[in-house]
Order: sequence, then structure tokens, then C-alpha cells
Amino acid sequence: MISAEVLNIFHAALHSLCSLGAEIENVSMPLLEETEDAGNQIAWPEATQYHEQAGWFPARAAEYGEDVRSRLEMGTKVSATAYLEALELREKFIQQVHLVMADAASTLLSFQPPRSRPHSLTKKPHA
Repeated sequence: MISAEVLNIFHAALHSLCSLGAEIENVSMPLLEETEDAGNQIAWPEATQYHEQAGWFPARAAEYGEDVRSRLEMGTKVSATAYLEALELREKFIQQVHLVMADAASTLLSFQPPRSRPHSLTKKPHA
């Protein structure tokens, strides 16, 4: 799901934070793996509905690339119950993220990197 470039930048940022004294703590997000499918069950029919309302799909389906057309076609096949279940899972995941982030925010707020005094304040004035 994450490109190697983004992952490398993320790890570099973690390394920088650690060098400033931050402690990294892994957190559990049990619903994370389920959210990709749920996201598709939401996005496909919503995209299909948008394109239908605009008059583009299916009337101009041949003008779409295969990737977009196939997703719009999948959107017509998502059942109402699958869509609603995906919305429920999304809400549970959002609540889970909020709980984890609230805990992380309290940890981040308690972390204060050492502050150096501005250079102009560290020199004695000449008499």
C-alpha cells in the first residue's frame, strides 16, 4: 500500500525524531487491513453514481480507460447491504484512529525537545 520512497521518508522522519529524544511506540490498529475492501465498497458505487448523474456513465463508457470503466462497473454491483456495512466499518475505524491519536497526542504534548537559547542571548554584552 505504501511506496518504497514514502516508506523511506517516513523512516527518516522517525530517525530524526528519535535523535531528538522521542520514543517511538507501536500501536495496534486491528481494523486497518479490513479498510481497503470497505473503502472500495464505498468508493465504487459513489463514483458510479457521480458519473451516472453527470450523464457520462454508462452512456460514454467506451471513452473511459479500462481501469476506470471496470471500477464504475463494479460500483453497479455493490449491494446496498455491503455498502452500509462498509460505512459502519469506516465509522468504527475512524473512532479507533481518534482513540489512538488522542493517546498519541497526549504523549506528544508531554514530549518537549531540549530548547537552545537564541545565539544573541548566549553572549555577554560588551561593556
